[in-house]
Amino acid sequence: MPVLQEADDSPVISIQSDTLTGSIRLKGARFDHLTLRSFKETLAKDSPDVTLLTPSYYAAFGMTGLTKGIDMPDDQTLWTADREELTPETPVTLTWTNAQGIEFKRIIRLDKEYMFTVSDEVINT
Repeated sequence: MPVLQEADDSPVISIQSDTLTGSIRLKGARFDHLTLRSFKETLAKDSPDVTLLTPSYYAAFGMTGLTKGIDMPDDQTLWTADREELTPETPVTLTWTNAQGIEFKRIIRLDKEYMFTVSDEVINT
């Protein structure tokens, strides 16, 4: 499934809700843009929305543990997404399979406010 592209051609998933906008970069599965729609930087009427994350200040999730000889997803992993946009109604599932045939799934959900839920699954066939 195609996803949005940014200037550096890295694929991203769009995040859209009534309360925030942003994106998740599929390389590394990192949240690299996040803006609060309901909050302004100042009290001025034309003040921009509050930006929480930018490509320089991002959020990422990972796995740790005893992984001797097992390829694990990291900040260079290029995940595949099942959809182009994350909304409160449509969670996104990211998948990646390593060289040993182990499939990793990352399910990202967004509630109606600001809460993200990120769940990981590992499937060893």
